[in-house]
Amino acid sequence: KDLAMNQLSFDRYLVDLEARKQALLDNTAITEQERDALLAQYELERELKAQEKAELDEEIRLEKREERIEKELEELDEEEAIKAELLEQQILTGIDTEAAYLQAKLDLQNKFAQDKLNVLITNGQAETLEAQKLKTQILAIEKEKADITISEERRIKEFREQMGQEGFAAAQGFLRGALNLMDEEAKGR
Repeated sequence: KDLAMNQLSFDRYLVDLEARKQALLDNTAITEQERDALLAQYELERELKAQEKAELDEEIRLEKREERIEKELEELDEEEAIKAELLEQQILTGIDTEAAYLQAKLDLQNKFAQDKLNVLITNGQAETLEAQKLKTQILAIEKEKADITISEERRIKEFREQMGQEGFAAAQGFLRGALNLMDEEAKGR
């Protein structure tokens, strides 16, 4: 658009210059030497205007290119922000899912231990060694459930702090670390 306006302005200038040049040629009151000097001046003026137009065209092209690059960079920034948000949600969901799985597994273990203990209590064996082991197991399960909750909260807090400080690259690093930690915890159980 700007290039077209520049071209239109240049074309109008050339038409005006050509009209002045023709008026000069039609003027019989000037000498041939004056006419040649004025024609040379018109030619120089046309060349300078053409050079000025070329410089302006180049400036317009550079501005358009910079605008296009700026727009592309903004789009990339937006895309990175969206990907970072999606990654953050995936990581948080993964942390929640892992914790929910471990909690459910421990709840099931707790229920079985509690059921066994209830059978022993019902049969009058509440003070046997096996009943004491079940009570200790139930307490250990409750402690492990509390530890998982604390660990999940700590991991989420660390992740959010890391995301705030370092952004997308940190999230990828955290994800790798979280996956490694999950693998280690899964192997340990």
